Amino acid sequence: MDQPRRIPARLERPSGSEEGLGTSVGTRSQQSHPPKSICEIKEGHGSLKRGKRCRRGSGNFGEASGGKECFPLKHSARDHFPSRIALVAPAGIVDEVRLKRGLRNLERVFPEVEFLRGANLSRRLGYFSAGDSERLRELKWAFEESEADVVWAARGGFGCARLLERISEKLWRRWADSGKILAGFSDITALLVRFAQFGGRAIHSPMPAADLGEHPSRRMLLHLRDLLQGRRPLPISFRNPFSLQKHPRELNISRGRLSAGNLVVFASLCGTPFQPEGTGRVIFLEEVNEEPYRVDRLLTQLRCAGFFRGARAVVFGTMRGCVPESPARSFTITETLKRFARDSGCRVLKGFPFGHGRCNLALPLNERVEIVEQGPMVTVKILGV
Repeated sequence: MDQPRRIPARLERPSGSEEGLGTSVGTRSQQSHPPKSICEIKEGHGSLKRGKRCRRGSGNFGEASGGKECFPLKHSARDHFPSRIALVAPAGIVDEVRLKRGLRNLERVFPEVEFLRGANLSRRLGYFSAGDSERLRELKWAFEESEADVVWAARGGFGCARLLERISEKLWRRWADSGKILAGFSDITALLVRFAQFGGRAIHSPMPAADLGEHPSRRMLLHLRDLLQGRRPLPISFRNPFSLQKHPRELNISRGRLSAGNLVVFASLCGTPFQPEGTGRVIFLEEVNEEPYRVDRLLTQLRCAGFFRGARAVVFGTMRGCVPESPARSFTITETLKRFARDSGCRVLKGFPFGHGRCNLALPLNERVEIVEQGPMVTVKILGV
């Protein structure tokens, strides 16, 4: 295996076409109103000079394109974490240009972080970043040899499921006991779920060479920072398009342990020794560009396998691109999920901003979560361990 390279944290000369951090936000409402989402943080102003790093404690954050407004951040003793991030490629091929943009965006919330680069980030083998043995060797390096606080998959694709049978329970326990965080989403779901089963701290999160390498919002980055640094993030509110409540003014509250991941990956684990349990869980599912009948097929497979038995609630993401090719001969995705709610008997909600979409809010697996529904409005609160 090639010797991993260290990338010192620095803010490269920005390009205006690569930025997407200046999301305009409002103020938090009074307590008499329903809980507001994390996007309702008061906007501030500052200055970030072109080509300069954010000075620790200066509070500068946001657009780094010279003359555009920035947003002040308060710093605390936790801001040193993570000090090192190991970047790995356990699945598909990594786009180097997008990866660099993603790292530059991460440096704005983790100004003193050091990136440790795995050998497979610059490799390719068909649709994999490298062979199964090389990808497993890179994970071993990240968890056992590197001094990283976080092991972060650069992107998804396909390949993580092929590694599951190569990783023994003893190895999973050793990785979980290391105290390191495993982060990623999409195909990385297979690793996240297994890691969490052994007590590891897994975060379903955006990835440097995927959505973080495009136009991540301030909301996404602050929420991600809070979770990685052990803070409890602000509640997230969204509108559920098909509330099944008979009395809209009544509160409907569900609590359970959080499970999250990609629908196709969860379905692919059915019938294997790695199939996760849904009992007592609030299950967050996301998918992209799958027609409604395919989503129906995947949900039916999971339901027949008993995955939803005993689940406290099932929360879907925005399901971007899940539209029928022939609308006249198909249900819509909302109609499909309504039918799933009826067939499964689960409490089903849709619209949480995570997964493949414009906003991918991070979710900590195995932590306690509370879902509060009042009419069409739903609020998600991360309660912690």
